[in-house]
Amino acid sequence: MAVEVFPSNPEAVNVTEAFAGLLAQVIEDDFEVSEAENVPLAIATTLARATTRLQNWVYIPAAPQHVINAAGTTDDGMTIQIILPYWLPDATRVAFANCLRLWNRLSEGETFDDIVALRNQLSAEFSPFVAKGVNQFALIRGVTTLGINLIRLPGTALCLGTGARSRIVNSTLTDKTPFIGIQFARNKFHTASLLRMSGLPGAVNKVVSNSDEAIQGAKKLGYPIVVKPVDLDRGEGVAAHLMTESAIRSAFDTARELSPYVMIEKHIPGFTHRLTVADGEVISVRQRVPGGVTGDGKSTVKELVEESQATKWSRRWERTRGRAPVELDIEALDLLKEQGFDVNTILPSGIFQRLRRRDNINAGGQNLDIPLDSVDQDNLDLATSAAQILRLDIAGVDLISTDITKSWRETDAGICEVNGRPQLAARRAPELYHRLLSRLMGPEPHVPADLILCGDNSTERMALIEGLDTETRDQTITSREGLRSGGVCITDSFPNDYAAACAAAIRSDVVAIKCVLSIQDLLRLGSPLQTWSKISLYPAGLNAEEKRLLPNACALLGVQPKDLQILPQNR
Repeated sequence: MAVEVFPSNPEAVNVTEAFAGLLAQVIEDDFEVSEAENVPLAIATTLARATTRLQNWVYIPAAPQHVINAAGTTDDGMTIQIILPYWLPDATRVAFANCLRLWNRLSEGETFDDIVALRNQLSAEFSPFVAKGVNQFALIRGVTTLGINLIRLPGTALCLGTGARSRIVNSTLTDKTPFIGIQFARNKFHTASLLRMSGLPGAVNKVVSNSDEAIQGAKKLGYPIVVKPVDLDRGEGVAAHLMTESAIRSAFDTARELSPYVMIEKHIPGFTHRLTVADGEVISVRQRVPGGVTGDGKSTVKELVEESQATKWSRRWERTRGRAPVELDIEALDLLKEQGFDVNTILPSGIFQRLRRRDNINAGGQNLDIPLDSVDQDNLDLATSAAQILRLDIAGVDLISTDITKSWRETDAGICEVNGRPQLAARRAPELYHRLLSRLMGPEPHVPADLILCGDNSTERMALIEGLDTETRDQTITSREGLRSGGVCITDSFPNDYAAACAAAIRSDVVAIKCVLSIQDLLRLGSPLQTWSKISLYPAGLNAEEKRLLPNACALLGVQPKDLQILPQNR
């Protein structure tokens, strides 16, 4: 929560517009001034939105909701209270402070000609807070957008929903993902063997212990050959479309440095297609395109690479990984040589030249979204069958096919692997998480939950809790004094009312919640749930400070004090 004075002069409108334009350049996305009743509120709302967008830009999952309250007027403008959502409080402070600082610098007439330098400076300030993966970021954003309650658990696990309707997830692992399925998925050789054993087109491969075995195996399988570690994800150590013994030896040595278990695999022609399965249904299909360039009939390979490196996608990729997705390095030069090309070759129009042997995002590849209705039903059924055979509730099935619109039987397609913890398209296609969450959570992810605001007077609190205990036996009463169910206290005490509410929300035996929450705890810690079935006030014992703070508490909850149901004081 922050309280700032925002100006109301006409010049402030121009500064805010300049700020919005500057932020749009930094995040390389649209951003506009917020509409509001007056200039100060427009500035405050714009800065609040910018605080969230800056964090989302670096994959910190701050929610878009905020509360803006006019707290008074001054000779220079208006005093405004801003209540900001956060995932990491320090990151939110850094984001808000930078937004204020940029606005003030613009108001003083400063110009920002070097956007790259500003972008790098902001990225450096956020670097201590940025997680390595993006699955959690997109999952949290999806949960927030859909209004599903979320509680952080130890480690990186999350509880989605509440009580008996809640689910526990960690990235795309869930409380229903079996360990045995993950074991199979982590071993590419065993996965392929199990799929073939089940009558499905698993890749044909062989585990090899040295480069000589790899060469001998390649002669039996036939070229081209793929070399990959048996037990690594994200395409680490994978080298595809190998045509020579020297290339196989080099690829084997690279893979062996990463894992003691290496295998060779018969090349399957076509592009890799990731079919994501959730709860027995394919929710997305993406075609992987390896890092490379497409000819225009007039530019050299070198010029095409330079052009690709200047794109917004390439710059964003380079910022997060420290290198360009496509470069004319040894790997690229070898692939050009295999086709009889070099960096000065002018590629014919429409001809694609791959410059990476791996096709996943980490190797500079890109994903093309394929409409589900254009994918042959046999291929969709194949993906769900593969996930079922491995007993995975969420799976990424990688099907290599020359034409995904035709059945795998017609194209001799094959499954090269199954990922038990698939990455989804976090920024490009957030709707995938909406589909995933809908499959996981069902139509109603929450048990009924009533919120009762009260004071910190211990005598009146106990009177309230005892009255609630008498009134109902099928609801769990939450308070810092402990959880009560069926007239019995079932837990130890908690440090605050917020923690008690969270404790009830993550329990799978809770069918309904009555949350006793002090006004002070609400303003200090926030609301433990996003939505409530009913919000009431127990006014007995409220002191003068608590009464004064009640409007702020209501503003945080998005209700008016007059709309609160008042509970009788003598329960």
